[in-house]
Amino acid sequence: MKERNILDILGNAEEDTMEFLTEKCPEITDAELDALIDATEKKYKTKKKAKDGTEKDNNINMTENEVSGVEHSRRPAWLAPLLTAASIVLTAGVVLGSVMLLNRHGHNGGGIEQPAVTATTTSVTAAVSTIATSAGTATGTAAMSTATTQTVTAAETTAETTVYTTVPFVAPAAEKLYVDNELGSIALELFKKDDEVRYYPMGGGIECDIHDGIKFAADPELDIWCFDYSVEGDSYPAVHDIAYYCHVTDSKFSSLEEIKNYARRTMSENRYEQFFGGKMAKDIDDLEYMDTIDKEHTKFWIEYRGKLYELAYVGGWGKLPSVFSDFYPVIIADKTDTSYTAYIPLWYIQVEDINNCICVELKLILDPEFNDWRVDNVEQFDGKHYEELYNMLKG
Repeated sequence: MKERNILDILGNAEEDTMEFLTEKCPEITDAELDALIDATEKKYKTKKKAKDGTEKDNNINMTENEVSGVEHSRRPAWLAPLLTAASIVLTAGVVLGSVMLLNRHGHNGGGIEQPAVTATTTSVTAAVSTIATSAGTATGTAAMSTATTQTVTAAETTAETTVYTTVPFVAPAAEKLYVDNELGSIALELFKKDDEVRYYPMGGGIECDIHDGIKFAADPELDIWCFDYSVEGDSYPAVHDIAYYCHVTDSKFSSLEEIKNYARRTMSENRYEQFFGGKMAKDIDDLEYMDTIDKEHTKFWIEYRGKLYELAYVGGWGKLPSVFSDFYPVIIADKTDTSYTAYIPLWYIQVEDINNCICVELKLILDPEFNDWRVDNVEQFDGKHYEELYNMLKG
């Protein structure tokens, strides 16, 4: 009965209240959350240890038969944001749980590939409240609006299924490690661009006008769910077997070819196909409003009567800002005439110590089509592996 009451409360909650709560919950991946939890948990333990070491129960007097006195309960200054953080994460859990329930009932976007939702149970520290105020989120009533510098198309969010890659880390030989400022700079800039571009096919980063759209009936076999922004009002329903496309207004893109060219400035052909392959369609100008669009042409991006459109599917992606250190270098390994590997220390929100970084392994190749370096593969490992390489380099 208790669970039913909670669900009834959620089901009947005011939309404005839910929107307000959702805006307080950042959309982050498991990898980002794991790195932040590791850093902030250490801070919490340090503060707690100092607190336990200095507090004394001078106000309690005990005898053999009685206990007397008053214990003064003092709240440290950092406790308030800690409690706030816990409530915010509880709200995030409710929202994530609602997403999982929706997915269980088949609201999976049909033939449009969408990452799976993963729930993570972990302890929370005060730093989470900082995250909640510094990284915005998009809701159903503001999909495709800009959160900080990134536009997302999500009322619900998805998360990476693993914290780090399942590929085992293999350290290069010590004699193959070195620092090259030019190659390191190329690798870092390409990684930053790749980190932007790879989210495009997941519904994040491209500006769209949600009210300038086109709506088609979708093939029922796709089992597709989209937001319908053609309705009037401040909130927009998720509709089944309807493909609603929003007009892309981003100054960088007005055609499918421009999206491809932009991505290929960063990605190798293989990596481009991995993220963008099968996501585009055109030659559908003969379709009218609410005509049925077949499975072959129901793609994430379409060109229709001279305009570029993006599918407003129920789903999306969000991420925290990546930050890098000027102190810890990009480490180069296995350099050949046509390839090399770069190891980059990555943090989220702010740079911490080396133990709390994420070790990014970036594989780059010399693309024969452009005769320039392109990202061919990216893996993320625990920060201890970058520390291992860094110590090998120094030693």
